[in-house]
Amino acid sequence: MDHRRRNTSEESLELNVNRLKEYKAKLIVFPRKTRGKKGEKKMAVDVLHPSTIQLMKKPDASTFQDNILPPLALPTPPVAITERKIEESEKEGSQYVRLRKARSDARLVGKREKRAKQKAEDEAAKGKK
Repeated sequence: MDHRRRNTSEESLELNVNRLKEYKAKLIVFPRKTRGKKGEKKMAVDVLHPSTIQLMKKPDASTFQDNILPPLALPTPPVAITERKIEESEKEGSQYVRLRKARSDARLVGKREKRAKQKAEDEAAKGKK
C-alpha cells in the first residue's frame, strides 16, 4: 500500500483503483516522434489521421454523439444534510471564537497534561520535605 495514503479503507481504495483503470482505458497517448530512425518504418499511430484530429478538437454536442466520450467526471458521493433548529446556547457568543478555542484545546492537550503531571510531581516532592 502507498505509504502516503491516509485513508486505508478497502472501499475507498477499490473506488480509486476502478476510477484510475477507467481513466487509463480511455487515455490516448500520442507518440512524441512520428518518424523513426533511418531505414525504419513510421510508427503505427498516424497523428494526422482524421479520427485522431477529431479527438484533438474541442468537443461539442455533435462529437459526443459520434461515440467520442466526454471528459471523465469524478463521481460525487451523496451528502446527507439534516436540518435542525439553532439552539439558544449556540446563539450566545461567537461561533468563531468557540471553534478557535476547541482547536487550541485539541492542539495543546499533550502540553497541558505534561504540565499538570509536572505540577503534581513538584507538589509531591514539596510534601515529602
